[in-house]
Order: sequence, then structure tokens, then C-alpha cells
Amino acid sequence: MFLASDDAQPVMSDAQRQTLIAAYGSGEISFEQYSEAVFLTLDCARGAGLRIDGPTDAVRGGQPVIAWGWADPTQPDGDPRVGEECRAIHSLGIEMAYENSAVAADDERQQLEAFRPALLACLESHEASPDDPGMDIYELIDYSNQRGIEPGWQGLDCTTEVNVSVG
Repeated sequence: MFLASDDAQPVMSDAQRQTLIAAYGSGEISFEQYSEAVFLTLDCARGAGLRIDGPTDAVRGGQPVIAWGWADPTQPDGDPRVGEECRAIHSLGIEMAYENSAVAADDERQQLEAFRPALLACLESHEASPDDPGMDIYELIDYSNQRGIEPGWQGLDCTTEVNVSVG
């Protein structure tokens, strides 16, 4: 099968390599390219005897994705390592490039911005307001996190209090 030995290394398919090379030039991976790669992985894994949970349509990082997973790996329905080999061959690089695209990053920034008022209010209530409340949202989250670890500010954890985290 795919794993000739325990130390076998994944090999990327030519199709995945070409998609990634083209994306390097254009700066993007389309949903169609991403979808095709994921379904090649799923077909490969099913062909190796694995059961798949899903696939279902979802949205992550502001863009459509295909949600799926290996069925219960404790069941005798195939070796999940073989499934991961299928993924490395057909889609892992494409999935990573697609899900970390500029669209996903912009959407994360917009989602985090919604927490700015609550985060600033929390910091103010702890007399830890930043000098520049209009700073970049990532800098504001970092500022809040840093206040929480400074001596004298124990217990200040506004990012947890307002339930904001950077994924």
C-alpha cells in the first residue's frame, strides 16, 4: 500500500505540486482547486478502506470549506495513517494554502474587530487602557495579553473575559 515502512515519507502528487506552483504565481487557490484536491484525498482514503465522517459544506475563515474527518480510528475499518498519506499526496498543501489565504486573513481581522469595544471596556475597567485605542486589533489583543502577565496585573485577562482568541 502507501506505507512501505514506518519511516515512509509522504510524496506530493504532481497534480498537487502543479496547483501549488500555479498558486505561487497567481497568489490564490480557487475553491474548485481546493475541492478537487480534498475529494481526491477522500477517494484515496475510502479506496484504502477508511470510513470518512462527512464531507459537509462549512465556512471557516470567511470562505467555504469542506468539513470532514476520519471516522472512529479505534474501529477496524482501515489505518488512519494511510488516510494521512492520501492527504499528503493529494491535498494537504492545497488545503493549507487555501485556508491561509488573504481572504481568510481579512475575514479573521474583521471578526476580531467586533471584539474591540468589549476589549477596550474591559481594559478600562481595570485601569489598563492603551495609549492608542485605535491600534491594530492584533496589537490590541497582544497589549491585553501582556497586561495580564505584568507584575501587579495578576487576574487581568480581558481576552478571556470577552472570549476573543486568535486562531
